[in-house]
Amino acid sequence: MAPDLKLTKVSAGQVNYRNVINANLQNPSMGYLNQMQLSSTVKGIDNPKLEYKSSKEMMQMAPNSNFDYPLALNGEKLQPGKYQMKMVVHGQKDENGAYVVKDEKGNETRYKYEWTFVQDFEITADKARELNAKDVTIKQDSSWIKWLIIALLFLFLILIFFFILWKRRKKDQEEDEKTARIAELEKRLNEKDIED
Repeated sequence: MAPDLKLTKVSAGQVNYRNVINANLQNPSMGYLNQMQLSSTVKGIDNPKLEYKSSKEMMQMAPNSNFDYPLALNGEKLQPGKYQMKMVVHGQKDENGAYVVKDEKGNETRYKYEWTFVQDFEITADKARELNAKDVTIKQDSSWIKWLIIALLFLFLILIFFFILWKRRKKDQEEDEKTARIAELEKRLNEKDIED
């Protein structure tokens, strides 16, 4: 009986508090899938500059099982938008296999089975924000705190400036009143001296 493999779902998630894109693979057959080699690419549909790649060898799946294959973002923030995952899975190494895979060194490996999957998925802004906030490898933007502190300091300096102006005006006003009272008293004294 030939093995079977299905890609059931692609979604954003986390592994050990790090952002990943999970591809849920399912082996619905009664047999083991041995010596699996997997290559996947995720590209942004809305933003084609976004691209993530991953490959893994020597994987195995038990009968009637499924698992999430994580494609790590390596510290990058999840961006909301529409994406497309392309995945090619090879299984069962065989010298006479019809499917040839070359590694980075150019070595060829033949496989008996091949599955190709293409699936579109979407990452919402809320989901991206939620996962990015929890990712321990992403430095959280705290620049708003810096600007808040600067604004509060500026406000404090303005308040001190106005307080100093108010005190100076009050002092000047008191001195003016004092000078006016002295002038009034001198005028009265002069008037009394003239009368006497």
